[in-house]
Parts: sequence; structure tokens; C-alpha cells
Amino acid sequence: KLQFLYFIGITVIKREMEDKNFDARKKAVQVELGNGEVDKSPKGGVDERCLPVMVYLNGLHNYVTTSSCSGRVALWQDGDSDDRKKGGGGSWLYVTHDLPEEEKVLEALEKADLNKGVVWLKFEPYILHVQARTFQAAKDLLKAGLAAGFRNSGIVPGGSDKSTTSYIVAFRHTVRLDCPIAGASLPPYSLSTVAWLLKNTTQKLLSTWERADLLLTEFKTATQPVAPIETPQEKWKRRHEEGLKKKAEAAAKTETTTQTEDEEG
Repeated sequence: KLQFLYFIGITVIKREMEDKNFDARKKAVQVELGNGEVDKSPKGGVDERCLPVMVYLNGLHNYVTTSSCSGRVALWQDGDSDDRKKGGGGSWLYVTHDLPEEEKVLEALEKADLNKGVVWLKFEPYILHVQARTFQAAKDLLKAGLAAGFRNSGIVPGGSDKSTTSYIVAFRHTVRLDCPIAGASLPPYSLSTVAWLLKNTTQKLLSTWERADLLLTEFKTATQPVAPIETPQEKWKRRHEEGLKKKAEAAAKTETTTQTEDEEG
């Protein structure tokens, strides 16, 4: 019995610690969003298109957003052999979270030193990571994401603090593009090829934005309070109480009418 009580006590304490850590994280994110603080991403801050879903989820008791990207088109250049030996992994030549501009893409390609490595045109889809207070809350949110078409999504348990458990729900769309477009060992790129690829990435970006809007709609549907289902016993009890109330009201009305008639008589 003592061992059982000890286990219950430890479980309660751990749950309280997890709630405190969650609430602290949630408060910090809300402050960061309110102050418009920068982050370590190439963009340096939150995408405006991510704000509606972030504001909504962070306003709920069971959720806090941890990272997001509304989708982007970019030129990435692999690092040369010397860079790789030093731990370097390449560099961004062009990044946009809006519709790509052909003129700026071509300008970035012209300035690139192709001897350093291959240049890739990349389209990366909308991503969102949300920490849930409980596993059930994480499952509810994941179900909404799958309904919105974010099939490459899942729940990742873990956290930096091994004494507590966190549930991160990762949402990612399946559409992406990684295309080598220029490099010393590649054939020269043509303007028509670049134009075709940018048209393709533009369509993908517009599609991922539509999916993001649907994702917010599904989140709102999944997190709305649901009226509890009434059991047969509860239904009988409610109708019985309603019947007694109506009888009491009818009796009171009859009594009032009788008293009025007596006074008039």
C-alpha cells in the first residue's frame, strides 16, 4: 500500500512539473510573439502567414507552438571540399517566403561561384510544430492535421528534460522540390528552364498556403467544446425533473388563480 501511495505521489509531482514547464514555455512564446523577436531562421522572424494559426493555438490551454514556416523557395549551394572539412554545409543564395521573383533568382545565380558547389533550387512546404500538454490533446490536433491533408505528420514524444514528458506534434505537407540547377560539373542552365521551375514552385507555394488555411479551419473544428452525449439514464432523469418542474409551475399558477377569485368574490 505504501509503495502504491508513493507511486501516486511521484506521478502527481511529475505531472505538476510538466504543467509548470509547459506553462512557462507557453508564456515565453506569447511574449516573443508580442514583442516580434527574431529567431535563428534565415528569415529572422515569424512568417506573417503563420501568425493566425500560432495566435489561435497559443490562445488555447493545451497547446503552444514551437516552430513554423509558411513554405519557402530558395537557392542553396553546397559547400566546397574545404568547407566540408571545416564542418561547413553550404549557404543560402536566395530565400523567399513569398512568390519567387525570376529576376532576383537569376541575379543570385549569376553572382554564385559555381566552383564552390552545386546550386539547388528548393521548395520547402509549410511546417508547424506544436507542443501539447497531454498525449490526448496531441492526438486530437494530429487528427485535425491529417484531415487537412498534412499526411507527413506525427507525434514525437521527448524533450530536453528527461524528468518530464512532452508531446510535439509535427505537421508537414508532402509536396517539395529539390532540383540541381547550376554547378561547375553541370550543363549551363537556360532561362526557359529557370522560368519553368519557378512557375512550378509558385504553384506549389500557392497550394501549400491553401492547405495552411484549411489546417486552421480543422484546428478550430477539433478544439471547439463538444456537448457531452446524454446517456439513457441521464435523459430519463432530465425529463423526470422537467416534468416535476412543469407540474409545480402549473400547481402554483392554479393556486394563484384560486386566490385571486376568492379575493374578488
